[in-house]
Amino acid sequence: IKSWDIVSGMGVKIKKNWESLAKKNNIKLKIQGLSALPRFDFLNENNLYYKTFISQEFLKRKFLASNAIYLCTEHNMKIFNNYFDILDSVFFKISRLIKDNINPQKLLNGTVCISGIRSNY
Repeated sequence: IKSWDIVSGMGVKIKKNWESLAKKNNIKLKIQGLSALPRFDFLNENNLYYKTFISQEFLKRKFLASNAIYLCTEHNMKIFNNYFDILDSVFFKISRLIKDNINPQKLLNGTVCISGIRSNY
């Protein structure tokens, strides 16, 4: 099996897990990207705040993650199980924010992330 096939197969499973967790937590996502480079966005005006919140909550658990995954052959089920356990709890918190119409900025310890690439030139 070639490495591209391995990481693409992982990506297909990740996208399905994102769909399942979003449905479980009543969150609307737009999932996109190549299977080896999957990403999602929240279909909500607070997308960047929620993306920032994900990174913040993962970092508290010593896990670097966001709304995108750059897959490699070193990723394994132990890593993904841990990732999805944390993401489920973060999605639950985000679902409460959405349901109760709470400003997500109040939960951020820093500034909101930027969208896309920008230049200072």
